[in-house]
Amino acid sequence: MDITGEWDVIEFAARRHDRAVAAGISIMPAVGFDVVPSDCLAAQLAAALPTALELELAFTAGSSISPGTANTMFAVLGGGGRVRQNGQIVRVPTAWQTRQIRFPSGNRQAVTIPWGDVSSAFHTTRIPNIRVYAATPTRQIRSLQRWRWLFPMTKFAPIQWLGRQWIKQHIKGPSDSARAEGYAEFWGRVTDNEGRIAEATLVTPEGYSLTVQTALEIVSRTLAGEVDPGFSTPAKAFGGKFIEQFDGVRLEWRKLLDVAT
Repeated sequence: MDITGEWDVIEFAARRHDRAVAAGISIMPAVGFDVVPSDCLAAQLAAALPTALELELAFTAGSSISPGTANTMFAVLGGGGRVRQNGQIVRVPTAWQTRQIRFPSGNRQAVTIPWGDVSSAFHTTRIPNIRVYAATPTRQIRSLQRWRWLFPMTKFAPIQWLGRQWIKQHIKGPSDSARAEGYAEFWGRVTDNEGRIAEATLVTPEGYSLTVQTALEIVSRTLAGEVDPGFSTPAKAFGGKFIEQFDGVRLEWRKLLDVAT
């Protein structure tokens, strides 16, 4: 079990499925905020529209990030974006696409990011085309697009060191009260070739608080023998409704099998 949410770590784990089965062990990365809630949302959307060929997911976290999250984001900044097209993860420019997302609390501008669901949602749903968006202020999106030609320089060790030092001094993470009172919102939509769609939203506790709950529950269930040997995603192992057992979680359906507009 691991709370990491990087797409390449999830893909690495998935490629070890047969070895894990032979060894009699279970492998499940991303047992925290990324990707448990979005993975469960994706699973429920796919079940509602089994013919879906496209999956879009988005989230807005609503609280500041921890130093560890900031370090991870900076470490992968030079790698560009990722989406899944025709079953394959492909590289795209940073801040490649933007769109307006109607979250439960209102409309937000969002931009594509190389989130873990680009990997995990495919293994959960087998939907071949996946994009993940994060709510981001318009000014920040424009800055990302304007300066993305410089981002490959962040791969160099001296730049990474400087970035870690800046994060250490300036990023403190959410306070206890922010973790206790905060919440996150997710949006998801699946579409098939006939123009039918299923769309839903999900509200959860603040991300770091939720990570503690989902990770401990998954470890407990795994130790109880509820997870088969091999690689799995949270929703594949426990079902799309797994996330709904936690306090403060609310899933709402918006559309089921309507014609996309």
